[in-house]
Amino acid sequence: MFAYYEEWTEQFFAELDRRGNHSRFDRGKAAVIMELLRKQLLSTHYIQYSARVLFAVGQADQKERAQIMEAIFTLSREEIAKRTQAGNMKQSILDTFDYVFDITAVPLKVEHS
Repeated sequence: MFAYYEEWTEQFFAELDRRGNHSRFDRGKAAVIMELLRKQLLSTHYIQYSARVLFAVGQADQKERAQIMEAIFTLSREEIAKRTQAGNMKQSILDTFDYVFDITAVPLKVEHS
């Protein structure tokens, strides 16, 4: 199934090239987006704000991208926190997990008027 999406994407960009219509999209990120789509479709984790994952992995280098993907699609928050505390995972990975899943570490202070 994913092979069809990848083939379609390649054909789409080839057609844009033939027309001389170069998109603003960084084609170097196409494989990253396809990997993200594949993981998201096969994951049991529900991600309400999937664009947040794209923003996070789009800015990360290859090593950090792999850690982000593992954290978001495989690990629990507790496991990520444990690895962070042990020094085996960067705090930024936990922060990214919290951003993606809209977790606020500090409760918001509500003022009543």
